[in-house]
Amino acid sequence: MPLGSHPRSPVRGALSRSHYRRVLFPDVDVAARPRDLAVIAHLFVHLAVLVGLGLLAASRAGEWPLWAMALLALPAGHSVMVAAFAAHELSHGAGRMPRAIRAALVQLGWTFAIFAAPTVQARAHNQRHHKLENTPRDPDRRLTRGELVRAKADRVAPWLFPSSAHPISGAVVGFATSVFGYHTGLFWHSVLGTGELYDMGLSPAQRRRAIAEALFSGGIQVALFALSDFSGGMALYLALTYYVGASLAGAYIATNHLLCGGAREGEQDVLASTVSLRVPAWVDFLHLRFSHHVEHHLFPSASAAALPQVRAALLRHFPDRFILLGWGEALRRLLRSPLAIEDNNTLAHPDGTGARRVDFPSYDEGEFQTPETPPRSTTSAPPSPRTSPRTSPRTSPRTSSAPRASTSTSTSTSTCACASTCACARATEEALTSIPIPTDHRSTPAQHPVTNPVTDPVTDPVTDPQTDPQTDPQTDPAPETNTAPTPTVDPRSPLNPMTAS
Repeated sequence: MPLGSHPRSPVRGALSRSHYRRVLFPDVDVAARPRDLAVIAHLFVHLAVLVGLGLLAASRAGEWPLWAMALLALPAGHSVMVAAFAAHELSHGAGRMPRAIRAALVQLGWTFAIFAAPTVQARAHNQRHHKLENTPRDPDRRLTRGELVRAKADRVAPWLFPSSAHPISGAVVGFATSVFGYHTGLFWHSVLGTGELYDMGLSPAQRRRAIAEALFSGGIQVALFALSDFSGGMALYLALTYYVGASLAGAYIATNHLLCGGAREGEQDVLASTVSLRVPAWVDFLHLRFSHHVEHHLFPSASAAALPQVRAALLRHFPDRFILLGWGEALRRLLRSPLAIEDNNTLAHPDGTGARRVDFPSYDEGEFQTPETPPRSTTSAPPSPRTSPRTSPRTSPRTSSAPRASTSTSTSTSTCACASTCACARATEEALTSIPIPTDHRSTPAQHPVTNPVTDPVTDPVTDPQTDPQTDPQTDPAPETNTAPTPTVDPRSPLNPMTAS
């Protein structure tokens, strides 16, 4: 099977991270993390580029034409991305150094990424995203249609983010706005404690530290701007530097998970929810092998130099599950996809049109059926008994035909003048009680026993000195979950939310 062309079928049954690790450990060497001098070298080289080009631009902003300032922003923007990638590696434990020095280097790496406060990033990425990838609580996932509507962004979002609605504008500005919106949303929701998706639940001390980190980064930008006497050319340089860096980083990040289906919490399968990219070797060296994303999720504390071993082992042991795409193909797939989540394996435009299945569903649901009409809003009037039932976009345990039949039949009953005593009501009640309750049709492969990624961990022998000298942040206790019992509702009851129109 050629790399970059992956006709993988939907996954049947989730496998835990610990299961993959047990299979791969004999073939990979991640037990002893090297000093990762390459990561530190990347960081200092690109920080030097940023400071040097920034000072040069500030000193020549009033003399050079705007096109020269724009050209100067291209290498500076690339350095913004690589410095952030180095900070990402350091936050996962790259190198051996005291905690204070590590925190300072991580701060320097994120300095030119606006609103990317290391305290917030550690909570969002290390603790939330790596443990809950593509679940409803993962801040890195796509937004749902309902979330876009509630944010009143359902009309403007298709123009500003990568999708098939407006692929040209999505390709030009979408990746940069995705990164900016993500970092800005994380920072402000976490600092203000809104309780929304992007609120990382910081303590008061962590909020103060995040604010200080953002002020430091903003102060560097303002200082460079002031050195140019607030020149318009310098403003262009700073804006384009961020745009180039955010666009390049977004072109990686958007392809990591957005082509895959959603996951239920506790049933995450790393290989079902993550994509790795195939890029030239020299690009991998420059970008610290950020293309090896599945490999990184399996061994987050492993050295970037060890990730090619993990890729080779994945191709050997899990060729039918491992998703490896060329970078260009992944971007084309992304720009052919609708923007918002309709449900776990279905995407749609914010207005409900263009529904289609994700490129790599998280589980098999049979043949996809395109809906005839856009889904109705929750405030629309119920259909007339004479109206033919809508065609469901998919058949799954959560959107089965049984609850829809119940809704339609009960509507017919309510229009009868003698609903409580006539033969029509009695016949309807008998029909409702005869409807079978659907069962989950997903199957688990016998050759891969299902394990729980939270209750059956495999300790990563690599430690992360940022959190604790002997503790890997990826083996910390799982994030808090809602343990409240879920009330049982009869699927034939009108109180069942699945029967709502």
